[in-house]
This record gives sequence, C-alpha cells and structure tokens, in this order.
Amino acid sequence: MVTIIASLGLVLYLALLSPNVSIEKILSGTEKFHFGELFAAIPFAIWFYLAVEGVALAAEETIDPKKNIPIGYGLGMGTLVLFACLIVLFTSSLGIEDTLSKIDYPLPQALSFSQNGKSVLVKIFSYLGLFGIMASLMGIIFGYSRQIFALARSGYLPGILAILSKKYQSPYLACIAGSVVGIIALLVGKTDILISFSVLGAIVLYIISMISLFRLRIIEPELERPYLTPFYPITPIVALISGIICLIAVAFYNPQVFLAFGSIFLIGILIFYFFGRKDV
Repeated sequence: MVTIIASLGLVLYLALLSPNVSIEKILSGTEKFHFGELFAAIPFAIWFYLAVEGVALAAEETIDPKKNIPIGYGLGMGTLVLFACLIVLFTSSLGIEDTLSKIDYPLPQALSFSQNGKSVLVKIFSYLGLFGIMASLMGIIFGYSRQIFALARSGYLPGILAILSKKYQSPYLACIAGSVVGIIALLVGKTDILISFSVLGAIVLYIISMISLFRLRIIEPELERPYLTPFYPITPIVALISGIICLIAVAFYNPQVFLAFGSIFLIGILIFYFFGRKDV
C-alpha cells in the first residue's frame, strides 16, 4: 500500500508538469551538456534502481519462486524504468537543472516552480513523497535483513544475527543491526555522499555477481537453474563491462568516498581472510 501511494504521488507530479513538456525545451537543455557530466551523474542514475536486486532475497518467502521471482523482477524494473524516464524528461523541460542540482529535494522544488509556489498540490505531493521514502526504506530493510540473515546462517557473520522471531519467523535481529548502521550513516554523512557510498557498494556487488555467474557456469555446468540468463553470455558481459565503467566513473568523481569505501572493503577482506570460513 505504501508503494502504491508513492506511485500515485509520482503520477500526480507528472500530471502537474505535463503542460510544461515540449521537445524543444528538453533539447534546449542539451546545449549546456558536457560529456563528462554524464559520468558524474552515474551514482544518481544507479540510485533510481538501487536495491531492486533485493527481490531475489524473497525466494524463501515466496510461493513458487521459480515463477514469481522473475515476474517480480520484470514488473519492478519496468515500473522503475518508466518512472525514471518520464521524471527526467518532464523535469528537464523546466530548464532549472542548475538550481535543482544544488538541493536535496529536487522534485518538490521543481513542482513548486511549475506551479509558482502557490498550489496546495505541491504540499500534497510533498507528503506523498514521504511514502516514497518509506517504500524505499522498507524495501532496503527487507533486502539488508535477509542478506545479513543469510550470511549469519552460513557462518560469515555472528550466528545471533540468524535468529528468527518465534511469532513472525522474520530475522528481527538482522533488521535491528542494519538499522543501527543506517542511523550512524545518516548522522555522519550528507545525502550525496551516502548515495555515492551506497552506489559503490552496489557496483562492486554487481561486478562480483557477474564474475561469479561465469565461474558457476564453469564449475557447476549441470546445476539446476530455475532462472536462465537471457542472451547468455552477451547480457552478463555487457553488465560486467558497464559495472566496471560505472565503478571507474564514480571513483573518479568521488575520490575521497572511493578511498573510504575501499578502506572498509579491504578491512572486510582481511577479516574474512583471518577469521572467515574457508570451506566454500
């Protein structure tokens, strides 16, 4: 229900901006475009789709996952692509990208600009936007809690994090542990820094996943695969190359964030090397 309300908020946003949309206005913004800015925007572009991979973590809690997980992925990605493209095109028609790039609330500001700041609908959209934040938060909580739970169950994290609630059978301690980390991140970081940090983690995950996919196809050729990668090996090769390009771009435009992320990643590898399981 939270996701539906958030989606209705985006529909309202697009409807209110629709009178301003024109091909001429969109193309006029390209006159100030510099190719390097395309790479600088990569973290925010990835943020449109970040955590959608968490759909796979619902496999153990899904009826007929072989059928329904791909459906969930398809509908989820389709919705994201549609909204992302429309929001970018409609917002760019306003021609105030310089102003929007300097604030943490671009959509309410864009809507306020289009309505001359007088419409009560701007306030309604802002409140509906809170549901969008809630939907993202709930999706990320679901994803990280199941990931922490799976790692703890396999022995890569303290086993206490794999304890399930007796009543709801949910990994409540994993939820709490991830929330603590999230709260600390909010207290010490700004929005753009947190986005870049999160995107770096996602990109590294995507790259490792693609490498693991190829390796698994080699060492386990007869393994049952409920979901087959379409157009293999072209699709994962494109994904791997894209991930490497994105990683380089994010590191180039966010060197300090990249160094901080790399340090934490290296510490994690050392901890695994000296204390982690070696039987996998």
